[in-house]
Amino acid sequence: MFHIIPDNFFVPLSSPNRIVYWECISRLFAIMEHQFSFGVEREVLVDELEFYFGQENAAQLVEEEFQADDSRSRANGILRRLEYYGWIEVETDKKLRTACKLQRNTL
Repeated sequence: MFHIIPDNFFVPLSSPNRIVYWECISRLFAIMEHQFSFGVEREVLVDELEFYFGQENAAQLVEEEFQADDSRSRANGILRRLEYYGWIEVETDKKLRTACKLQRNTL
């Protein structure tokens, strides 16, 4: 198992923002669970996370790198970090549409 999972895979879930990451991962999984093969347009995921960060009951980000002024910037930041840590894979098609899929090791 450890030769498949990236070394930094669990970093988000052990960081000061673990609750935020977990809530975002759960929301993304709910959206993508029926579209594992094809992925979901990145904008749909950004919209969902933007909605999450706009709610009063959303967990607060601790790290300074995410202290953006608006919910959309936070949503984009979380998606970039999840890609970096190996949770999602981002693909661009011939029409330059960007789609995201959960990595197989997250299932």
